[in-house]
Amino acid sequence: MFSVFSKQQRSQPGLLGLIGPLGLVLCLMIGMAGPGLAATDNVCLESGPGKIEVNFIGNAAYSARELRKAATREMVGLARGEIHCPEIDDAAFQMEDFYRTEGFAMATVGYEVKPVPDGTMVLFRVEEGLRVRIDGINFAGASFFPTEELLAMFADQRPGLLSAAKPVFVERQVRAAVDRIRELYHAQGFLDLTLTGPLLEYAADRTLVTVSVKIDEGRRSKVGPIIFSGEMVEEAAAPLAVFADTLHGQPYTPWKNVELRSRIVEEFGRFGYPEPQVDVETQDGETSGEMRLMAHIRRGPRVRISRLELTGNTKTTPSFIENRLALRPGDWYSVEKKRQSFENLYKTGLYSRLELNLAPREGDEGRALAVHLEELPSREVSMEAGWGAYELLRGRLGVSENNLFGSGRQLKAEAGASLKGEDVILQFSDPWFLGSDLRFSLPLSHSRREEPSFVKREDGIAVQFSKEIVKKLTTIASYDYKQTKVTAIDGMEAMVDPNATDYATGALHFQGTIDTRNDLFFPSRGGKFFLAEELASQALGGEVDYSRSTAGIRWFFPLRPATVLGLRYDTGFILPMGAQATIPLGERFFNGGENSVRSFTQDRLGPRDISGDPLGGTAYNVLSMEVRQRLSRSFSLSLFVDLGNISPDSPLDGSGEQQYDSRSALVNATFNDYFNGFRTGVGLGLQYLLPVGPVRLDVACNPDRQAERGEKDMMVNFSVGMAF
Repeated sequence: MFSVFSKQQRSQPGLLGLIGPLGLVLCLMIGMAGPGLAATDNVCLESGPGKIEVNFIGNAAYSARELRKAATREMVGLARGEIHCPEIDDAAFQMEDFYRTEGFAMATVGYEVKPVPDGTMVLFRVEEGLRVRIDGINFAGASFFPTEELLAMFADQRPGLLSAAKPVFVERQVRAAVDRIRELYHAQGFLDLTLTGPLLEYAADRTLVTVSVKIDEGRRSKVGPIIFSGEMVEEAAAPLAVFADTLHGQPYTPWKNVELRSRIVEEFGRFGYPEPQVDVETQDGETSGEMRLMAHIRRGPRVRISRLELTGNTKTTPSFIENRLALRPGDWYSVEKKRQSFENLYKTGLYSRLELNLAPREGDEGRALAVHLEELPSREVSMEAGWGAYELLRGRLGVSENNLFGSGRQLKAEAGASLKGEDVILQFSDPWFLGSDLRFSLPLSHSRREEPSFVKREDGIAVQFSKEIVKKLTTIASYDYKQTKVTAIDGMEAMVDPNATDYATGALHFQGTIDTRNDLFFPSRGGKFFLAEELASQALGGEVDYSRSTAGIRWFFPLRPATVLGLRYDTGFILPMGAQATIPLGERFFNGGENSVRSFTQDRLGPRDISGDPLGGTAYNVLSMEVRQRLSRSFSLSLFVDLGNISPDSPLDGSGEQQYDSRSALVNATFNDYFNGFRTGVGLGLQYLLPVGPVRLDVACNPDRQAERGEKDMMVNFSVGMAF
């Protein structure tokens, strides 16, 4: 079957199938009219034998691959070897729209589907025209808003590496900008506004266009006196009077009527009246442009909660749900408590849908609170795979039950492995310990990891409590007990205290974290700050005494819509306490690697032993500055500088004996070198952005390489996740 589609017909893609029954009639008309077709007509053969060949002619600015991508969904049938004329017409429409979005305002895309000797050919005919840029934007009649604020409505938000001096002209975006100007004026009370435009004036060569907008602002309206009448709730009178004073003098829009009505309903709902009837009318005030708001109220009956109706909780116990509700039987209805109840249930993460409503009145006994739930699957299985410059291949498998015995408690088991070690965690958590909003966790853990200087094995248990103090601020307090064994320290036996290779640690740990980042994987604004303190003591059941303090900050600043500046600073120190003079090798700080100073291999920044293995230190610093440029939806580029050190930065003496024979000597050396010996990494990174986080490739050079320490000129790191 043949079909003929005109430009006018495909101005509504997706509706073209409706004209399919006319195809035969059109075919006969074509045959009677002769071989000629109008320039805007497209010919389509519905089906034909053999293979399907798709070709493009006339496309110079964009390749066939890019045009196919612009119409990916519409060309699925062609990829399967099927010809559907409406889909082909829609594909041409999408390609034409793509051109116009890129500034080719006169571009057209037609097509022809015809038989060829070995099958059927789909030929897309492209007439690109010239790319048009905006030469200027003019406003006539505007006085309330400055020109700069009106021009901001035309800002190009598309990401790109470089921006042109003159932005490309996209008519759809220009018209949307004019609509935003209209909304801007309406929000300021210019309800009689008249906008004419956009008026487009092209240059002779059609490569530049001047956009003009004529503005007749009209009269500006403001909120005048607000008058309440009818049945007022005494407790709500004062807050409503304050709200009325706040509205008075603001620009008037019809939305103010809705805003006033909603506030009255809200205030009445706070004091037990869930369904007041409120009518808001507008009258002209005494002065020009002033709008008087008249609110007439019928408060309705006051409601007490008589009982709870729970539905949909197939697994969760009723007691768990009732404990999350701030609104209980016997309480006067409160919209605030209803909202808090909803938030408490939502934050459990156990439900895909929640509804809290008042049931119909039950005589004089009040009304029931109906709680309807739709539960999410409580059991989760997670699998992760990744790659690190040091660990190489790594993976993780986890199983969790998030609603243990219907109580909302959690049980999780995780196991991870890489070419450098493995770890296992079994953890029980109660997010509402003893009915509070305190989270209790009891993790059991085992880990073994091959470090550059040694192999470290740890088995531990912890008792943890965490709480979100305010939004974005989380605190953690825990007691940790672990058994540590350090082995494979060949060449270092003389330098390491034998008592510090197999020891138990009992420690109290405190940490506070503030996180305001707008994205966990690729933030463009906000920051993260943490401060942690750990105190290990023999009095806490261990065999070592030390105090460890760490802190860190990350901050992200948007320089341009697609450009972000990221800053990072991490620091920490660990000091022996009591009679202890040294810090065990397994507790020291190490620096260098894919997530710290990227010009060094893992942990190899800092002092070495006589065999060339890293010794670590009792303090460290890492500073980074990184400019991240979004290239497209999936790729970004970064330029970075890393600085880092280990303190004290002095090796053991030539005999292999320990250089610090007392606690005071080690403490003095730590703080004397705290900000000395910084090493540098300068490099370039490329990130491929995935929904689960970026995959990145970093290339970093070491501008002050120390050959005697075996340092490399350059490091290449391939990993998952950003460095910070």
